Amino acid sequence: MAIRVLLADDHALVREGIERIFESHAIEVIGHDLESVLTLYKQKKPHVIIMDISIRGSIELKH
Repeated sequence: MAIRVLLADDHALVREGIERIFESHAIEVIGHDLESVLTLYKQKKPHVIIMDISIRGSIELKH
């Protein structure tokens, strides 16, 4: 089973770099932008969430 990582950052270059590193190690990256994070969190149940602490806007993750 692959590790699922939910990635949320508002900088495309950062997201793409992290995604390439993880994919080279067979880690599944789900999500990218702030708008899709909540939906993907609920649907995909990631093992790990990596989020920019200073991301613009706010989201609240609840089980």
